[in-house]
Formats: sequence, C-alpha cells, structure tokens
Amino acid sequence: MKQRIYIFGKIIGIFLLLLWFQPLTLESQSNDSPLSRELIWGKAYNDIGTFGGWSFWIGFDASFSESYTPESESYAWVIHFAPEGIYLSLQKGKALYSGVDVNAGFGFFYGMVKSPYNDRITKDFFSKMSGVTFSVSSFSTNAAGVGPLSNLSAGISSSNTFFRKGKTDTFLRAVQYGAGFSVAYALVSNPFPFSVSLGIESSVEAGFYPIGEWDIFIEEDDPLKAIMGGLQSLGTHKTGSFVDLNLAYMAGQILGFLKQFPMTAKVKEFITSSNENSEIDKLIAEVQQWKQSGDTKNLPEILRPNIPPKEIYMLMKPLQSAANAGFEAGYKRGYDSKQRTDTIYADCLEQVKVKPGSKITIEVTAAEILELVPDANPAQLEGLQVIFDNPPDTYLSSKATETKIAMKGGKAKFEFYTSSTTPILMGIRVYRSAKTKNKSLELCRRLILFEQ
Repeated sequence: MKQRIYIFGKIIGIFLLLLWFQPLTLESQSNDSPLSRELIWGKAYNDIGTFGGWSFWIGFDASFSESYTPESESYAWVIHFAPEGIYLSLQKGKALYSGVDVNAGFGFFYGMVKSPYNDRITKDFFSKMSGVTFSVSSFSTNAAGVGPLSNLSAGISSSNTFFRKGKTDTFLRAVQYGAGFSVAYALVSNPFPFSVSLGIESSVEAGFYPIGEWDIFIEEDDPLKAIMGGLQSLGTHKTGSFVDLNLAYMAGQILGFLKQFPMTAKVKEFITSSNENSEIDKLIAEVQQWKQSGDTKNLPEILRPNIPPKEIYMLMKPLQSAANAGFEAGYKRGYDSKQRTDTIYADCLEQVKVKPGSKITIEVTAAEILELVPDANPAQLEGLQVIFDNPPDTYLSSKATETKIAMKGGKAKFEFYTSSTTPILMGIRVYRSAKTKNKSLELCRRLILFEQ
C-alpha cells in the first residue's frame, strides 16, 4: 500500500509536467496594469488584478503521505478570479500534520487574501503563502462501499486554512475553507477528529494563465457580488464551442456553491472590516498566538472548523469537476494560441447520470469518431485504442491515470466502480494515426453525475 501512495505522487507529478508541455507561451515579463490589460490566451502573467486589494480563488488538490513520518505532499489546481478575467495556476506544497498514517486524498477549497499591492497580486506572493490548516474529520472503516478503495478506512473532512508570510509567524489577512475525501492505508486505532497541518513548502508551479474574460461591475464594498455576476454571465453565454461549454459548466458549479456557502456573511464582514476586527480577523490572531506560543500540540477549541464535514463536503464536491472544466478550457486556449491543426475537438459535454454504488459504463461508438473524421474508413476503426481518464479514486489505488480500450464491434466500453459521489468530468481521446487521418481526437467530455 505504501508503494501505491508513492506511485500516486509520481503520477500527479507527471500530470504537472504534462501541463507544462501544453502549447503555452513563456511567462510574461511586462509591467502592464492587470486591471486594464487585454488578455492574451496562452500567455502566463506574473500578476493578476484584485478587487480593491482582495483576491479570491477556488480549486481542488491531491495530497499524499508516502511514509509513516507525518509529512505530506500536495498538488493543487486553482482558478483565480480577477476584475479583468479568470486565470489558472498549478501549485504544490509540503506540510507536517498531526497523524501517523499513510494516506491519500482529494480536497476542495475556496479562499481569499488581502494583497499588499492593492490593485494586483503576484505569483511570487502566492508562492510565499504558507498554510496552517485545522480540520475536523469523520472517519469510517470501509466508508467507501464499492470501487478500488472499498477495503480501506476512509473519511471526509471540514477544514479552515490560515496563511503565514513564508516561514515566519506573521499571518496574512487570508482564509481558505475546505472539504475533503481521504483514505488511509494504516490509520491509528483512534484517528484524530481535530487535527492540524503546518505548511513547510509552497510554490506556484505554473500560471497565471487566463482562460476567460468578463464584463463585471466592480462594487468597491462587495467583490463577491461582482464575481457572482460575472459567473452568471459566463453560465448563460453559450456559443457551443469547446471552451464556452467548459467555462459555462465551471461557472454554473462555482456560482451554485457561492450562493449556498454558509460563511458568506462572515466573509463579507472580513473583507469590509476597516479596523480588521471581524470574526475571521480574531481567528487569525488566535492562530498567530497559538503558533508563537510554541505549544503547537495543544489545539485551541476555538480553531475547530464549525461546518460539519458532511455538510461542507456535499456543498463543495462539485468544485473538483468545475476546476477540471476550467483547465480543459485552459488547455484549449493554449492549443489555439499556437494555431495548431493536428487535433480535432468535439464541441460537446454529455451528461451521464448514475446511481451511487452502481457500475458505471461509458461508451464510445464508431459513429462518434466518424462525426469528427467523416472521411475515415469505418472498417479500419476496429481495434482503435480509445483512451479514458480514470476516475479520481483510481489514482489513489493504482499507478494508472487512464485506461485504454480497443474498439470492438463498433464500440469501446469503459466500465468501472467509484467510491465517491463527487461529479466526474471525464476526458476521452484518441491518438493520431492513419485510421484517424493523422489527427488526434478529443472526444465529447462525459460529465458523470450521481443521483441523490
């Protein structure tokens, strides 16, 4: 089991490298104002604009511990909101945590920070943000009833993260709310219901890459309203293109989350507090005092997240597929920026509704391929390899990030079980060959939704 977690970490690292090899240009060195820039797709910027000094983001991460030392690594796929548009970044980090197990998991998060640069926030600033996460977990043996994780201990969690300035004990005006699903290969007999993770390394590995622009009304005292208005416009602006379909799905999921988020009133108090005396500011002061005390094993009860794991997990789990959709749009933006013509994208997003715990079947037919390459020879499609992205929990139990299935009888069927009910945005592709007229194919994305 320990070896599998190690492999999982390597897989995520390879995935990061794949993003670097996407057709994106070198990082921008210009000093243009983010608020007035005209976004260039496929171009990485050193900074992005802020809402009166505030920067907001959502995303998901994958984390793992490959040994019984209390140290974990994580990789995060992040979507950033700015007045001029929406950006992507890939981040990674290491942390020490209060546990003695070998584990792996996925988390979803929503955060904000006050920038010291007022109208912008930089890649370097994000790289130096070091998180301190307090979490409440609900563990269960065999919590995952089916799928590759069904014989493991599993749990969901609710978390609050506060951020230090580098490795100092000075905390920023920043907070991040999170939820997660994790599995442990050897939990201690009495898992910690209230625990802490202390970031020791962090960096922005790629970004900021723009993926969408919007016309939003920036209200000085309510950036959340501006962001929600921008998401609303993206969700209703559908041209049918690959990028717009993914941005519309992304926007709809994030907007739905923001409308239901139970801490919105406290967040608004936080970002509008001129004397820095909001409830969240007081928690930040408590964390700073706790860290400076040196007695870090004694966790103050006031720092325990007050949103139950089940409640926050159900609310935040769509953020994973939302972030995936944002990155799908980003890859296509990069592809288009190079004026490449070697790949054909299907401009569609197909919903597949399934029951939790049931076998899931995703099918690709020869007819679907012929829609993209109508002059291909149907008889030659037999044996063609179709590549399916594996569901997230497969990453936690094996070294495979994808499954290849050969066309047989005009069909390629991918059948699997999954342990989670988190929506899955599945990529499906075919590598270029003579059978596809030397074109790579990005087939219709499948959005797998679990019926409640």
